[in-house]
Amino acid sequence: MASKKKSSATTSDAAKVGGMLGLVSNLTDPKKTKRLISVGKVVAPLVAPLAVEGIAKARGALDTRRAKKLGVPVENIGAYRGPTGRTMARIDALSDAIHELRRRRTGDALIVGFADASEDHLINLATATHAAAPMPASRRRATIAAISRELDHTEAELMTFLVSR
Repeated sequence: MASKKKSSATTSDAAKVGGMLGLVSNLTDPKKTKRLISVGKVVAPLVAPLAVEGIAKARGALDTRRAKKLGVPVENIGAYRGPTGRTMARIDALSDAIHELRRRRTGDALIVGFADASEDHLINLATATHAAAPMPASRRRATIAAISRELDHTEAELMTFLVSR
């Protein structure tokens, strides 16, 4: 029984080696190689544009998904790449919201003071985020977490002004 298993194993190994040798001989045969090259010359111009279009569509879908996840327009997605991209997108969105609040309620001194202080704070956080990008991963994560906590606080303050009239 054991000899039967050994013989079948050696037979399948021999078949694999024989198959590989057959593949190598097919690829090194000048006639078959010439035929493959001529087929490639005909097929490549037909397939290449379709492949490029497919890749472009896939890239566009990925960019759209990432832009939606970050909450930014697709045109600006390139500005928010890298390990600090999500935080920069959050800072920019918060800055835009503060600008909008200031634009709508310019007469309120409390809001103007909040907007001034928050804009300065967001500039500092953006600088810290840019500085965090080249840091080692563990240090960068800790820095981004601290920045995120500061952004949470600023967002909470902004919400109090947006909710109150």
